[in-house]
Amino acid sequence: MKSDGQPLAYIHTIGCQMNIYDSQRLGNILESCGYKTVFGGNGVDPDTADLVLCNTCSIRHKAEEKAFSFLGQFFSVKQRNPHMITVMAGCVAQQEGEKAFLRLPHLNLVLGTQAFSRFGQHVQSLKAGKQRICDTESCEGIFEQFLYLLRGSLCPWQGKKPLCKGHCG
Repeated sequence: MKSDGQPLAYIHTIGCQMNIYDSQRLGNILESCGYKTVFGGNGVDPDTADLVLCNTCSIRHKAEEKAFSFLGQFFSVKQRNPHMITVMAGCVAQQEGEKAFLRLPHLNLVLGTQAFSRFGQHVQSLKAGKQRICDTESCEGIFEQFLYLLRGSLCPWQGKKPLCKGHCG
């Protein structure tokens, strides 16, 4: 938690520009939930965060293993800070579903690509004491159908499949 009392969310992205875009969208949702968001590679130690999110693609096996490795390092951190929320989001989460909890027993949320619109609700449930949530279900008004305001600019990307070139990892 930051010194001003605002909880800190650390977002780690593995993959292509679409994963970066999705991470920004998830960051915007976290900000609407009261978090200050920081993105990996900016010098902030993720061990100090209240919420750690890893968003990744599953096109390449290396990206998938990087996601499990990154989130795996928080097992011991959560022993010291059991209130830390850990999140696996994106294609790997969509693909693995409940199986992700077998490899990462300390994981709190598995958030598939079709469930991003429910992310804020899940964060609130976890903050209220729920231990685990797996959401890989599709939704009526798919999140990717709309234009979103991203830090001052509109992003016209419509979804992963048409733009994904399979070069992440």
